[in-house]
Amino acid sequence: MRDAGRLAAAIDVLTEIETRHRPVRLALKSWGDSARYAGAKDRAFVSGLTLDVLRKRRSLAWRMGDDSVRAAALGALAFEWDWPLARVTEAAGEEPHGSGPLTEAERLSLRELLTKIVGAAELLEAVGPGLAPMPKSEPLPKKSAARR
Repeated sequence: MRDAGRLAAAIDVLTEIETRHRPVRLALKSWGDSARYAGAKDRAFVSGLTLDVLRKRRSLAWRMGDDSVRAAALGALAFEWDWPLARVTEAAGEEPHGSGPLTEAERLSLRELLTKIVGAAELLEAVGPGLAPMPKSEPLPKKSAARR
């Protein structure tokens, strides 16, 4: 499967969970039974994206400015999975398996938020070592396993 088909499948599973109030495990199993063509990587992608969206549904809805399952899935790809905007746009709009091209609101939300994230990283680099993250400390020594 291509990214467009995987994204559309994850959106379908999320829609089924939301509308029919099915448990996640049963919805994923039902999709897996009906999608005989899907390989192990495809099933892992769909279940991973579905679970990531369900874990962060509220924050993704806030970031995207939309409470729909599609917006949450697109937001998860961009913010949780670090997909660039071009890849998200291509996966959503690819014919015939894509879930449809990005709406203007989705494109603006993704572009604005991804620009802020990249801008913050560039700002930290520009400021210099004064605001750089603290170095990792040395691990604590392990206790001996001697019995008393």
